[in-house]
Amino acid sequence: MVLLLVLTAGCSGVSVKKNSIYADAESFANAPLTKEQMYEDFNVLYELVKSKFIRIGIVKELFGYDILAQLQSISNRIKSITDKKDFVRLINEALVSLQELHSTINQWELGNITADQKIKQYYSAVNSIYRSWLPKYGNQIELRLPIVYFQGEYVFYKTYTNGLTVVGAGSMVKKIDGTPIDDFILTLMSTKHPYWDKFKKKYYHEKFYLSEPVYQNKSFTLEFDDHGVSKTAKFHIDQHVIEHVTHGESEPIVMYFPERNLLYIRYTDCMDFELYEKSIPQYQGKNIQKVIIDIRGNPGGYPEMTHHLLGLIIDLPLIYSISNALKWMEDTDTTPETYILWSGYTFFDYYYRKIEVNKKLPWFEKLIDVFTFFCYIYPQPNSIRYTGKIYILQDRDIYSAANNLSQIGYYSDKIVTIGEPAGYYQGTLEEPIIHYYLLPNSKIFFRMTESADLTGVTDMQSFYHDEVDVYIPYPLDYLIDRQTNSIDFYSTKYLLYHDPLMKYALGQE
Repeated sequence: MVLLLVLTAGCSGVSVKKNSIYADAESFANAPLTKEQMYEDFNVLYELVKSKFIRIGIVKELFGYDILAQLQSISNRIKSITDKKDFVRLINEALVSLQELHSTINQWELGNITADQKIKQYYSAVNSIYRSWLPKYGNQIELRLPIVYFQGEYVFYKTYTNGLTVVGAGSMVKKIDGTPIDDFILTLMSTKHPYWDKFKKKYYHEKFYLSEPVYQNKSFTLEFDDHGVSKTAKFHIDQHVIEHVTHGESEPIVMYFPERNLLYIRYTDCMDFELYEKSIPQYQGKNIQKVIIDIRGNPGGYPEMTHHLLGLIIDLPLIYSISNALKWMEDTDTTPETYILWSGYTFFDYYYRKIEVNKKLPWFEKLIDVFTFFCYIYPQPNSIRYTGKIYILQDRDIYSAANNLSQIGYYSDKIVTIGEPAGYYQGTLEEPIIHYYLLPNSKIFFRMTESADLTGVTDMQSFYHDEVDVYIPYPLDYLIDRQTNSIDFYSTKYLLYHDPLMKYALGQE
């Protein structure tokens, strides 16, 4: 039963008890679940993943990672759970196991649950409490090791003494607590989102030690190769090994360099657009011969913000095609009308080219629905009307809407993408199709991405959508500087004279 507002009688009549929604939510969140309720909730989640998460077969074939087997392994732990907090964490692990960063316990987007705002507030409060129970290993573990992932190895980038052991710069981690480091990473698939190295064909994470097993044990032992000499060193989670010098976070900025006829746009996220909307049109009429959009480290946001950004730059409509896939459900009325998309923006529109229902493709076990459509990004009235190529600088740390922008660029002859492939499986050229669900007993509210992008797909590898036009790997020194944040990477001097991606873009006619 959903608990709503508690009403109390006062001298002046009926009044609403202060914070009653949160109080009721807190009471419900802290109420125990029976074992049967836990199993029922987990089974609901499992069946939803099995029937709707279209990427299961792709991930298994492409990465050798079995999502359903991982979920079954997690479910085996329910029998030993007695605390509701542990069950919430277990559900969170199941969602992390999908290795899709949009699929999470959610407390905000409750639009499809009910139109009643009070009920929405109630569920939001319940799930806010649940999210507060989730572990945050980056805060709980103080240790930071001077390690950078480079060409498939975990490399110590500075020499230091740990107890009686001297760890030399250039030493490479081989094992943690006796387990090969690559195998250890695979044990973290339900608690972390590792990067994927498309060249070495393996998962990796530089901060592998910010993890559940390390936190539980409070310490760990590393075995490493110090230039041909095998060594071991033990570390504790509250140990201080390195302190990073910082120049602060990169800020969004628009800069014009008249001596180079260059417009540089530092695009830090796809959320707040006010700066760009005010700044870019100021350069109308300038002799701009090159536009560079720097999206390195951009975690995403709203794809329409990237469309709007391009609309402030281009002179003619930018047109590209997308094919998206969903699992076909036999028990639903799947019709083309199910997938009608529309845009409320003047700078972007969809136009359907083809809808295929109940299609069989070799990459999927079940029938799927495929809808293919054109996307149009239109120049804004205040666009600078730039006619040349746009250069996008990217790294492994882009995600979601930022990668949408990268892939729009990859499939457009008006845009050149430069840098490193994205480190996460993206799965869609446009905004992913996400559905929302409420577990029956715990009322855990979560979202799950259910689409896969077929644009340009010719084999399993191309499902990753991590292509760049010009691949420029970072040298070790640059990665170390990035890790330590010891250089102001977005200063004018660094950008114009030292940045490896800028050097390439500036050298192009």
